[in-house]
Amino acid sequence: MPSERTLRWRKSLHVLLAQHAAPGSLGWAAAVGVMVGSSPFFGFHTLIALGLAAVLRLNPVAVTLGSQITFPPLAPLVFFAELQVGYWLLHRHALGLTLAGFRHAGIAQTARELFVVIVVGWLLVGTGLAASVGVLTTASVRRFRRRNSVLILVAETEKASSKPTPMS
Repeated sequence: MPSERTLRWRKSLHVLLAQHAAPGSLGWAAAVGVMVGSSPFFGFHTLIALGLAAVLRLNPVAVTLGSQITFPPLAPLVFFAELQVGYWLLHRHALGLTLAGFRHAGIAQTARELFVVIVVGWLLVGTGLAASVGVLTTASVRRFRRRNSVLILVAETEKASSKPTPMS
């Protein structure tokens, strides 16, 4: 038998997972999380995501999961895309990163310039990723729930038909 503490933890987790769990709401939550996760505010993604989940009344689990879009294998690809898109939008040509360029301009100046570039790129790339993930999440949740509701209905029907009927 689980302890009272374990039961309270399970109940809290269930409430957290069920909070704002309509398909559209989960789609918005995932989209907000992806937008935050693709932002250049490294190290603060989870805090920002949880803060926005509370302010916007979105499912905190979905927002936090969405913010993990930049987990290690994907992070370099997302940030490279943001740098290239941002640089192209500002300068109309691709960004050429070289060690000589860093030495010539200096790390501080280059970092400042690249931060502006990545923010501009983030607005476009992050929005595209967020919209895609939001739509896919909404559609997936709807399909999953529709499929499972049919399975539950079939199981309940079979269970009801297998019960012996009382004689009158």
